[in-house]
Amino acid sequence: MCRGWKRATLFDVSAPAAVLILCIAAVIFLLPPASAVGLVIWAKSLRRQGVPRLVSWMGYILVALVVVMIIAGYIDAELVVKRAAILEPSEKHRVVVRGLSEAMNVEALALLPALMAAGWLWFWTWRDQRRG
Repeated sequence: MCRGWKRATLFDVSAPAAVLILCIAAVIFLLPPASAVGLVIWAKSLRRQGVPRLVSWMGYILVALVVVMIIAGYIDAELVVKRAAILEPSEKHRVVVRGLSEAMNVEALALLPALMAAGWLWFWTWRDQRRG
């Protein structure tokens, strides 16, 4: 680090910016699990309405993909923290930032199959309402 330069932290930014950063991180880490729970409930309710079994099973398969991606993201974040514990302080910051960025990208990517499942279930909900 250069003399006279101070490393920026989350606490160095203004309060609204820090709150925004924390809210974005919370959404990225909490939205995929919440969407998985909501999609499972939605698929179960569709099954009770008499929609074909394939519809709910396809929803469950997409939710399982979301859950696997969520678990992979959390494991990746945990491994990054453990790897950083044995590094020198100069390397620790770079490794943690890259690793957490990868974990957050996996979490954000988990929203894609969740959106596919939501679209699939929405279509069958709409079709069932039109039919009945």
